[in-house]
Formats: sequence, C-alpha cells, structure tokens
Amino acid sequence: MTTENKGFIRRYRPAIIIAALIVVVIVASNWSLPYVLYGPGSAEPVHPRVETDHKVDQKGELLFTTVSSYSKPNVFSIIYAWLNPKMDIQTQAKATGGTVSLSAYRNLMAWMRDSSEANALLAAYTAMDKKIDVKEQGIIVNSFIKETKAREHGLQEGDIITSVDGVKANNAEELSKYLSSKKGRRYGQAGGHARG
Repeated sequence: MTTENKGFIRRYRPAIIIAALIVVVIVASNWSLPYVLYGPGSAEPVHPRVETDHKVDQKGELLFTTVSSYSKPNVFSIIYAWLNPKMDIQTQAKATGGTVSLSAYRNLMAWMRDSSEANALLAAYTAMDKKIDVKEQGIIVNSFIKETKAREHGLQEGDIITSVDGVKANNAEELSKYLSSKKGRRYGQAGGHARG
C-alpha cells in the first residue's frame, strides 16, 4: 500500500466506517430470516360482538385475547424478540408444522383465529344460557400424512374441504362416510379428518 493510499484511508476513515455501517444496517433490515416471532396480541371486550336483552354483570370482563405472529423477520426483529421475555422465536419449519408454504400457514392461522373467535362467542352464549345454532361448513386441512398425493393436486394446509366430487362434506364424519364408499381408491383417516 502506498503512502498516498494510507493517507486517503486515514483521512476518510470515519466516512468509510459510517458508510460500511450504513450498508450493514440496510442489508440486515432487508434480509428476511426463516423464523416466526410470537408475542402478546390484543385483548378486546366481547360485549360489542355479543348482544343480549339481559343486563351484563360488570364484576368482570370477558375478553378475546390474541397472539401476534410475525413471519420472516429481519435481524433487528430477531434481536428484539431475543431480548424481550414476552416474545418467542421459532424456526419457520417448527412454527408451521412443516407446511409447504407460508401462504398455507397463513391460511391455517386465519382459520384458527376465526375458529377461536367463534368458540369464544359460543362460550359467551353458553355462559348466558342462550341457545345458539352451530352449523359445520367444512373440514379444515391441518396437516398431511407422508404418503399423500394431495399436495400434488393443489390441496394445502389451511384449505377448507366443503365437498368431494360434488358431494357436500360439512364435517369429518360426512367426508369419511363418502370416502369409505369409494371403491378402488385408498384413503386414510387420522385425527378425525379424512385424508387421501
């Protein structure tokens, strides 16, 4: 290295260091990592969603509670979650249960959120001795057995099966009954959900 180059580096050392740090920060903030972060979500009152003619006892509250999740976080989000005791860091594979794609995982999470909300409403109505009519409208795909070819045909986690071959399937029993009647095809069933 010549004296001229050494002088240039010494003279502009702070600017070079700052430029290098800016590049590192830009790369770190745009580099998505294969993790999912979980943290506390909101707690919203049930009262705006449930209407009754009865006066509500105000001794306590019935709340919808949620968990926030953040997929493919950047380096800074991972560091924040690691330092925050209320947050959890999971690998994407572990968090999604091995689902093929993040969109399939998001479908499944949306269904779980909606299902949780429906269950909370059902619990609220039951606690108030109010009758509520529950109608099953399909079977959610939670996961697949290893031997299945369903993924190859476009089915993914989070999908809701409402019919097969034009025959309605509102619940696992209806689906299982229909699939059992099919000859020449092999279908398996696990966890109350028919899979093939």
